Amino acid sequence: MTRPTTKDQSSRQGIEPSQRGLALRRFFYGVVMGTRTDVGRSSRTPVKHYLLDKALGKICGVLGVNSPKVPCRASSTQPLVCVDLCGGDGLQTEDHEASPVIMAKHCILLCQKGKPATLDVIEKSANTYEQLVDNCGHYPSSVVTLTNGDARNYELPKLKETQPAFIHCDPNSVDQTPLSRPFVAGFNRYTTYLVTLGCNVGGAKRTDTEKRSQWFDYVQMLIEVLPKHHDSILFWLNRDKSQWAYLLSMPKVWAGDFAAKAVVDTGKMWDKGVSSVSYSNQRQQFKNELCRLFLTKDENASR
Repeated sequence: MTRPTTKDQSSRQGIEPSQRGLALRRFFYGVVMGTRTDVGRSSRTPVKHYLLDKALGKICGVLGVNSPKVPCRASSTQPLVCVDLCGGDGLQTEDHEASPVIMAKHCILLCQKGKPATLDVIEKSANTYEQLVDNCGHYPSSVVTLTNGDARNYELPKLKETQPAFIHCDPNSVDQTPLSRPFVAGFNRYTTYLVTLGCNVGGAKRTDTEKRSQWFDYVQMLIEVLPKHHDSILFWLNRDKSQWAYLLSMPKVWAGDFAAKAVVDTGKMWDKGVSSVSYSNQRQQFKNELCRLFLTKDENASR
């Protein structure tokens, strides 16, 4: 399989400038619906790690039994491809999990069942990468690859038609996200994702409308590549000043039960509770929640 490659950064700068602002205006007129600063540790982080652990665990569990009812396959010629685009330091303690550790656990367990999997972990900061190597360098290199570099230069391997893939993206802010239109164009029908939406981290809503409109572009980009048999579920922390939210895609057949259980379980991690909404089944509410997350109160009231 193709391992991480890079190309000229100028061609992977995220969402195209010409697209910025368009989605915000479309949301105002009702047309559209047809981030981290401390290496990922905060009181909100357990919610994200729960979603990552349970979603990827579900995928690997299904792939491991090799049921004839499952349309995608992990095999020697098409392993499960997992990518952690914002790896962090990989430090796991009694009180804190780490995304590279969670993802490596599931990939290695799947390999032990005779179903190949690979995990590429990318970390931009050289200092943080050194810590990542200290904490995760012991994993078998045949499964886990650690890379120090800008994930905006990462190219997803060309996926075969029935090859499964899972992408985790947890950027500091929307203008630093490695996910771009060229990147998601490489998704196939069996690619799923978990992405972080830091909607008001550090008072982001005080920034200009043009900059914040990139969040709408970002979500729209991910919705556009959503296969018909997948749903995209928006989770958010209730009454959170930073307005952390997470967008998770998975097969529709799992989505309802998964979301219901996740809301109950993560509500024990965030004392104000966690809520969710389905893109496929609650499209108007999905739109309304995005507007609440991405717009100021005045902007949302006047849309």
